[in-house]
Amino acid sequence: MIINRRNKISFLLLFLFVNILAIGQTYYYKQTKIVINKQTNKGDYSGQFITFISDRCYDSDNKGYTVENGVLQLLKETANIKIYYGPSYWGKAYYYVSNDFNRINIKIEDNGKILVYEKSIPNSGTYTSYYTKRTNRIIAPISPTIDNPKNAVGKIVKEVCPVCKGSGRSPHTQPGTNFTGGQVTSIEYCEICGKYSERHTHGTCENCLGKGYVEHYKSK
Repeated sequence: MIINRRNKISFLLLFLFVNILAIGQTYYYKQTKIVINKQTNKGDYSGQFITFISDRCYDSDNKGYTVENGVLQLLKETANIKIYYGPSYWGKAYYYVSNDFNRINIKIEDNGKILVYEKSIPNSGTYTSYYTKRTNRIIAPISPTIDNPKNAVGKIVKEVCPVCKGSGRSPHTQPGTNFTGGQVTSIEYCEICGKYSERHTHGTCENCLGKGYVEHYKSK
């Protein structure tokens, strides 16, 4: 019985350690500069919380919950910088993150504008990013997290993703291919939207990463 109990404790400690690693790190940044066509202007000093998990990062609130701006994937890492790419509040963008996480240059793909952010301390009462696509509904974290890791008694539970409703597809639409050469508008029924609309596509859900569900720790 003592051996079994020790094995259970060791397994639980390992489980908690792995999940704590999955939580990642969340930092707060303020926009200090805007660079347009090599001309530097003052930023608006708005703030973004950005969470880093393994090979991904995304805009979040102060607890690491996504604000639905998109998830960027790590493209390259050097001795001084990490480069992420993917959907953002401003469209497709590159996040150039210093390895000490003190500075981020956001380069918007469409217009080449560069937004310079520096790590800062949020003002009292600041709980989420300034630029956000998030609605008023409660969004689950992108990665499984433990709400209260100090309480060892509990379990990981799965719930249907509140963003995609289990489909694994993003609710945001992207223009689809028009095979008529632009002369005729293609109208099709979309099962994701639940209605007829112009031809479009849905990417992978930014919240559950296509799984259709999210996980969280539930204490007993």
